[in-house]
Amino acid sequence: LPLAERVKRKATLLFDAHEFAPAEWEEFAKWRLLIRPYVLWCLKALKSVDLMTTICAGIQGEYKKSYGIDSEVITNACRYFDLAPKPVQEPIRMIYTGIAHPGRHIDQAVQILKMLDLRFHLDMILVPGMEKVIAEIKELAKDEPRIRFLEPVPLEEIVPFCNRYDIGFFPLIPTNRNVHHGLGNKFFEFIQARLCLALSPLQEMARLTKQYDCGVVAQDFSDEAFASMLNALSSSEIRRKKENASQAALALSLDANWAALDRFLESCDVAAQIASK
Repeated sequence: LPLAERVKRKATLLFDAHEFAPAEWEEFAKWRLLIRPYVLWCLKALKSVDLMTTICAGIQGEYKKSYGIDSEVITNACRYFDLAPKPVQEPIRMIYTGIAHPGRHIDQAVQILKMLDLRFHLDMILVPGMEKVIAEIKELAKDEPRIRFLEPVPLEEIVPFCNRYDIGFFPLIPTNRNVHHGLGNKFFEFIQARLCLALSPLQEMARLTKQYDCGVVAQDFSDEAFASMLNALSSSEIRRKKENASQAALALSLDANWAALDRFLESCDVAAQIASK
């Protein structure tokens, strides 16, 4: 960002902030001590930004509160997939995908599964990289036959692969502000896969899940609350929420993002600015 500020001259500078950079890994003291000062230095260049985007309303609010800068929400949505929900049968098949970072507390997924009715089975796809964390999770789950660890799937194949499941399983503890506001790609992939979402009560994901009635949200962040929520689900409820996810898939896709970005650029008259420079 400081480099862009230096070379922009009369150009229009668009900054995709994505998440709230000053809080990226704020739960780790080493990051706060060594990396955060550099991030804060970089963000001094925000004053030169003409247009800015973030991934959700919560992150948008963090930048407005801390820096007084307005931004447009462009989510992490993936492209639209023309799929149909698969029928719900027992065992109820759940899928978890993601990086095995210690900040994600993936052990929570294993502990929750152990509290669930026997009708629930969980497949986990953990992205390689942090092998120690993956080994610890597998050790924790070694005596639970209802948990399987699958090989990673290419990014473009994740949505069609997940379509065979019933529930997109995503417990997550809000360890920092970005997680609290979190609206990651996993949420949108599960929607495109036409799954019933099962989520922790994170602000943005909970809001959209309730708005489209496409899943269930735990009462709090405890393992017990998440397990209780799932145990109360009937097959017919799962089926209905999968259908609702299918109805919401276009509105929550990359296609909608492009339309929003076009409107944003037009409202700022960027084309005219560029033409005049």
